[in-house]
Amino acid sequence: MSELIHTCYRIGDIDKSIAFYEKLGFAEKGRMPIRDEAINVFMGLPGDGARLELTYNHGVDSYEMG
Repeated sequence: MSELIHTCYRIGDIDKSIAFYEKLGFAEKGRMPIRDEAINVFMGLPGDGARLELTYNHGVDSYEMG
């Protein structure tokens, strides 16, 4: 059976996004900068690994849905 490794969302505000997911019970598990372009914030529920990847691209505060 397949297992979900993690899900990625692109975000426009790191602090607001982390605060939102913390209210849902997630905790920050780590961060990984991607050169000078972006930063990935990994979130997970207690007792589990990082299941949520929040990607913030520097200088981008909104995305076009499509």
